[in-house]
Amino acid sequence: MKLGEITWPELKALDKSKMVPVYPIASFEQHGPHLPFLTDTLETQEIVDRLDQRLPDDVVCLPTQWLGYSYHHLRLGCLTATSDTHINLMTETVACLLDSGFPRVMIVNGHGGNEADMAVTLQKLKERYADSRVFGVSYWKVAH
Repeated sequence: MKLGEITWPELKALDKSKMVPVYPIASFEQHGPHLPFLTDTLETQEIVDRLDQRLPDDVVCLPTQWLGYSYHHLRLGCLTATSDTHINLMTETVACLLDSGFPRVMIVNGHGGNEADMAVTLQKLKERYADSRVFGVSYWKVAH
C-alpha cells in the first residue's frame, strides 16, 4: 500500500499495530556521464515498490525522499542537505508516523552518504520514542 495513494479515512481504518511504514531515503547526485541524478532514488523506489507488491497488507510505503546527504559529491547538479537538516527531516518524518499510531517504522536507505545521518536519526528517535521500534537498513546490506 502506498501512503500517497490512499485517503486519510483509509489510513485511519488501518490496523496500524499490524503494519509497518516503509520510509525510503536516497539522494540527488551525479553518477558519471551516463546515469541520471536520481539514480539512487529510482533504485530505492523500485526496491520499495517490489516490497509493496510482495507484502501489500503488511507495509505502508512512503514516497522516496530524494534529498539526502551528498556533500562528498558536491559538483554541478548535485542537490544536498546539511547533516543537521537531513537528520531533522528524517526524524520529523518518522515522528509523524509514530505520532499517528504506527508502533514500528522501517527506513530503507539507498545512498551510502546517508548512513551516518540515519544512525543519528535512529538514536534520536530511540530516546524520544522508547516504546516504539524504528529500524534502518541500507538495501545493499540485505538485498542480493
